[in-house]
Amino acid sequence: MPTVRLPATLRPLVDGAVQVPVDGADVAAVIADLVARHPAVEDRILVDGRVAPWLNVFVGTDDVRTGRGIATSVDTRDVVTLVPAVAGG
Repeated sequence: MPTVRLPATLRPLVDGAVQVPVDGADVAAVIADLVARHPAVEDRILVDGRVAPWLNVFVGTDDVRTGRGIATSVDTRDVVTLVPAVAGG
């Protein structure tokens, strides 16, 4: 079962968990399952049903934006990491 690693800002919405086990064969399905299990995260990670522009998504160490996006395959042992974008100088 893949897991989603969450930033500190989202952990209160998933009962304080650092990682949450989820089901899914690709990033889209993983995110959908995360939202189904923890509906409070939806507004923080999705905008109009798409991954929020301020959120970076990695499968292992691979940024999904440089590959297939949310269609990126996820293996049962993969960790999907959600990383909020950092702005500033």
